[in-house]
Amino acid sequence: MQKCHSERSEESSEAVCHPERSEKKLRSKITMVKQLNDKLMLTDVLTHLKDIMTLSGMAFKESNCEKMRAMVTKTSERVGENQFALFQYMNQNGMYPIQNADPKLVKQSIKTFSE
Repeated sequence: MQKCHSERSEESSEAVCHPERSEKKLRSKITMVKQLNDKLMLTDVLTHLKDIMTLSGMAFKESNCEKMRAMVTKTSERVGENQFALFQYMNQNGMYPIQNADPKLVKQSIKTFSE
């Protein structure tokens, strides 16, 4: 086993004296970066899907062509399904935490949007 030298930095001493610890830390950092990158990429996709939903709504409102309106409606439904599936995946994997809503507020929202 090599002897640690006091002039080395703490991190480099750790790597020389205990390579197994250093490797474990490196693997942990790589896993963290990968998870962060996955979260950033999925968040970006989710944002774009939300934007597409917004733009589809605008296209629907502005179109007077029945075929165009039908196509926009179908596209919006598919995008909405994909957006929700991605949200669920992110939520289940700790990338998009949510808080439960107050049941009274949920009932009020349902009533408001049903009218």
